[in-house]
Amino acid sequence: MLSEVVDQIENKGRQVGRQEGRQEGRQEGILEGRRATALRMLRKGYPLSDVMEITELSPDEIEPLLKEVGAGKKTEQGGSVSD
Repeated sequence: MLSEVVDQIENKGRQVGRQEGRQEGRQEGILEGRRATALRMLRKGYPLSDVMEITELSPDEIEPLLKEVGAGKKTEQGGSVSD
């Protein structure tokens, strides 16, 4: 009887862990999609303000992408990421 209760608790714990893992994976996938969209937009020359608005990424999240495309920290308007 006790071992059945322990098994039920362990199974419930594994089930909760799997659900949490799937949720984390979905969130990571969404963020990766936003980064990919931002990168394409930056490569096409979209203004930084548009990239941030459309992708909902913060300046800190976009800065590494700017470096990746070789744009530095300057936008078309001459401002910086932190403006």
